[in-house]
Amino acid sequence: MRPLLLSALLLVVCAPTAHAAQYRVTFSGTQELSWKVDGTTADQCEVRRGVGQGAVRLTVKGDRSGLAFSAGTKRIGLLTSIPVTGRGTISGRFQDLPAAPCGDAPVGEPVTRATDGCGPVKIGMRLDLKPVGAFTYLFGPANPGPRRGECPHYVDDALTDGNDFSACGDSLTVQHRRNWAVSASGGLGLFGGRLSAAQTTPLRKGRSRTLTVRIPVDCTVPSRYAGGVRITGVARYRLTLRRVD
Repeated sequence: MRPLLLSALLLVVCAPTAHAAQYRVTFSGTQELSWKVDGTTADQCEVRRGVGQGAVRLTVKGDRSGLAFSAGTKRIGLLTSIPVTGRGTISGRFQDLPAAPCGDAPVGEPVTRATDGCGPVKIGMRLDLKPVGAFTYLFGPANPGPRRGECPHYVDDALTDGNDFSACGDSLTVQHRRNWAVSASGGLGLFGGRLSAAQTTPLRKGRSRTLTVRIPVDCTVPSRYAGGVRITGVARYRLTLRRVD
């Protein structure tokens, strides 16, 4: 084999691979999501008016720290899952009321949704971290188990036209872009967002850093009631990283 070719092969074989750093990650934060609907129907003879609102307010905290892995040397791109507990309150009310009769027919009765499941809540969730490109995405579903009673909510009461919440930052097809706080039953889930690339420069072994992310939501989703369902809220999350490898 010629010397130049042999030297090139040795460079390829002996080239260093990207180091996989390890980080101990702790998670905490707060989140609040509110919704409101007040409009009349236009798709049936009798006109009905839907009036309601609700909110989910939670303090969230990782049940334990998670060990995250980050490949590469230019940015931290975290990959891990951390069990989380959310504690707070769920509130809601909704009424479907007669607004105008259908010809000479008598108007229908008003319907008021049950609220026996509103109030304090403790819920298990899971925070997933996934690196995609220059960012680390945060997202996570809840594991609610049996519900205690009912609390009106736009998902559970089918107040929206379908389950497309893309206007609120949710994706039905891309897992790391899910916004479970918006699209899940009862609003029980974590907000979906991503860490700023500016925060994710690598750390030396033994060093720590706290990363913060603020995730706002302000959107209107189509509904059978005119004006749609207005959804607003914000999450504030903190992740403390300590490099351990």
